[in-house]
Amino acid sequence: MPISIAFHSAHYLTQLLINGQYLVVVMSDPFALDWNLIGTADMHVTASFLQNLESVRLVWTAQTAMIVAGHVAGIIVAHGIATAEFQTSKNAAVSQMFLAAAMVFYTVFGLWLLSTPTVG
Repeated sequence: MPISIAFHSAHYLTQLLINGQYLVVVMSDPFALDWNLIGTADMHVTASFLQNLESVRLVWTAQTAMIVAGHVAGIIVAHGIATAEFQTSKNAAVSQMFLAAAMVFYTVFGLWLLSTPTVG
């Protein structure tokens, strides 16, 4: 579950950053009555932060941190379940070796996918 949440969060981060701007605009005029309650009714929604290399790097770093945190949380949850299931912590750790190796692979693979350029 933590890995799923992390990948969805990382995947939809840019959509949240752009569409979240619409929420800020709508909060000023929620009923389309030409109000300007919080002063953001005339705010221009933009995706121009994706044209600046530093901003893109910041978004990529946030996505990377989300993926790594999700995988670490997944390992912690799985180890907690294994500790409750097995009698000793040694047996629990042995049962988790394949999972740990798989998580390292998935983390590296996910970060590689995140860093590859897309065409189209």
